Amino acid sequence: QEGGDAALPRGNDPVTLDPTLVDALFPPNQRSKLWSADVPLPTSLPFHDVASRLERALDAVWRVAGGTLRKEYTYATLPPVELRTYKEKGHALTSVGGLDKYGVDVEAAAVGLKSAMGCAARVERTPKAAGGETTLLVVQGAREGTLADYLVDAMRLHRSCLCVVQAKGVKERSKDKLKL
Repeated sequence: QEGGDAALPRGNDPVTLDPTLVDALFPPNQRSKLWSADVPLPTSLPFHDVASRLERALDAVWRVAGGTLRKEYTYATLPPVELRTYKEKGHALTSVGGLDKYGVDVEAAAVGLKSAMGCAARVERTPKAAGGETTLLVVQGAREGTLADYLVDAMRLHRSCLCVVQAKGVKERSKDKLKL
């Protein structure tokens, strides 16, 4: 083939894993959850599986663009993810704005939050004055602490990008206090 693409793996092509790649794909602190001592770690995986595992293992500041890995932001210039607690019709709600800047699928995040936190969650889209739309993830209750932990652990966002805004008259539960 022209361009020298014959050696590049694609789709289901197997990729042989060296020890460095095995450590990147299967972190040592998570191996006990996936494999017992009797089952060895894999020595090869399909290319699409390697690519998706590597992308999930990256911090939120890294993005894969055009087949290359590039750092979108430094930790000092991360766009803020706003956790805002407010009351609506007498009920406390916590909204999360700015997840779309990190490429997070907000619909999938709402489904994950429903099961992880055991509360209602919905997605609200409102048009911006300058064009486009603002996407908010709204969770039932004043839960900015639990929500921040979920964003850091499950979605791999950096804690320094979280910004908390709390409305007057909304009391958070002690176990949901945010520790930044």
